[in-house]
Amino acid sequence: MSEEMRVHLEMATEANLAAGLSPAEARYAARREFGGVDQTKEAWRDERGIPLIEDLLRDVRYALRQLAKSPGFTAVAILSLALGIGANTAVFSLVNGILLGSLPVPKPQELRVIQWSGVEPKIRSMTGNFNIIGGGSGSSSGSMTFGTSPGQRALVDSFTYPLFRNLREQGAAQVDIFGYADLTGITVRARQEPFVAAGLLVSDNFFTGLGVRCRLGRLFTAGDDHTGAVPIVVISHKWWEQQLPWIPV
Repeated sequence: MSEEMRVHLEMATEANLAAGLSPAEARYAARREFGGVDQTKEAWRDERGIPLIEDLLRDVRYALRQLAKSPGFTAVAILSLALGIGANTAVFSLVNGILLGSLPVPKPQELRVIQWSGVEPKIRSMTGNFNIIGGGSGSSSGSMTFGTSPGQRALVDSFTYPLFRNLREQGAAQVDIFGYADLTGITVRARQEPFVAAGLLVSDNFFTGLGVRCRLGRLFTAGDDHTGAVPIVVISHKWWEQQLPWIPV
């Protein structure tokens, strides 16, 4: 850049000499016409490079130099930023999981968890009881909640299987009602050593109610949840990758 500027000044000086100026006047006129050397260099650097990035790097270097002069203030600032970013990340993760995230099924906003309330409800056992979901408008979820003091009303989302079938038959014309019950501590054996897994005991319309399809094999059909039916298991894609990788898709 310096060499190019020198050549330009010499050419302008020669042009002024040819116009009849003295050598001193020719050099002065050439410099005056050319402008400040430092300012011209900065202008050419901006045109040659990426001004935004270069300005950002220059600001970062200046900020680092200023922070190095006050290590105590720097430590407090970094700690405050770390706490603030960590708290915001935790809050966003919570809000995203509860409010913003949706189930990976068609029309998740139309799912409803059916619940009932009563004073001191007594659930004999989770075995044989279903959590019931119905298609509607909007999305919600629930869990079993009992009163903390005698006589207090509680909200429960667990139903006996006969009551579930009764609700399902009565609401068949309006919504698709399906149920599930948690299964934990299941012993699974498939070619390898047995291992313990978790799953759900679901009604035969569970997947059709959710509107999902399978990648391989088939899902449940009508009557698969009746007594005496052949046991059928549906596994998730993630569980297949982890436990049954030898089965091709």
